[in-house]
Amino acid sequence: MPREAGRLQGAGRGHRRPGHPQERQRQGGSRGGGRALGAPDGGRVKASGPLTAIVKTIRALLGLLILAGVVLNFANVIGRYLFWRPIIWAEEILVFIMIWCVMLGATLVTWDNAHLRMDAVYQLGSPRVRRGLGLLSAVALLGTAVFVLVQSTRVLALVASTGQRSVVAEVPMAIPYGAIPISFALIAAIVIRRGLALLRPGAEED
Repeated sequence: MPREAGRLQGAGRGHRRPGHPQERQRQGGSRGGGRALGAPDGGRVKASGPLTAIVKTIRALLGLLILAGVVLNFANVIGRYLFWRPIIWAEEILVFIMIWCVMLGATLVTWDNAHLRMDAVYQLGSPRVRRGLGLLSAVALLGTAVFVLVQSTRVLALVASTGQRSVVAEVPMAIPYGAIPISFALIAAIVIRRGLALLRPGAEED
């Protein structure tokens, strides 16, 4: 009996349970290797190159802008209702911060391929149809981005040439106006990169 019990214990140790570290590592590798249908990285732009560094910087800058807006708004409330000395330029600066947050946020949404879209017909299509619709969508978005970029650059140049400033804070108006061409230039670059990814054999839009 002791000999038989030893054999059974040895067999139990030889059988690898699903929770074994090597088993989990192998299962994790197989799960990590899968990707959603779409461009080579699941509908997002490939996470490498200068665009990735720019997007990371934008995420950090966006967080700082939101934090600065919250702090400024809180300080204005304290000054207005506690010390009766409001920060008179706070509202203007908060508007400018909001403009930059919206435009930088649009860049991040484009990077994540998360713009709102109607996809009822798209979901019924074959991979080739999805790829074609993805390319068509990229071309339309690129055309829109280039148009807005050109027009906003002209307006920015005009505002900068006149030296226009805000009424209270006296901030150069080129700063809030500059958010539009910068954002759409980045959007155009992201869309071009995604379109090139869709042109690769076997690629499919997410």
